[in-house]
Amino acid sequence: MSRNIIQSKGMLLGEKLIKGIELSRSDGLAVSILEATWTLRSPSSGAPSDPAPAVIDGAKVSAMVEPVEPGVHILEFTVELTDGQIDKTRLMFDVQ
Repeated sequence: MSRNIIQSKGMLLGEKLIKGIELSRSDGLAVSILEATWTLRSPSSGAPSDPAPAVIDGAKVSAMVEPVEPGVHILEFTVELTDGQIDKTRLMFDVQ
């Protein structure tokens, strides 16, 4: 699988939201997730937070985020599938 970048809906400073992705396979087979983590990159430092476990629900992966500064943030999900593939997907969103 490849690294994907998705523009996500923005947030207001102080807001807490669940953001997530849903994985699918081009061959039509079911997605089976072994584990998933997420990190959040802030606009000021650009450094990612420590990885945290993501919530897995079937083929969906999500995290509760509460950015503490305005600007463009990047939420990156790293998903390991049971067949050994690794998927990294980034959600970019603006916080105002």
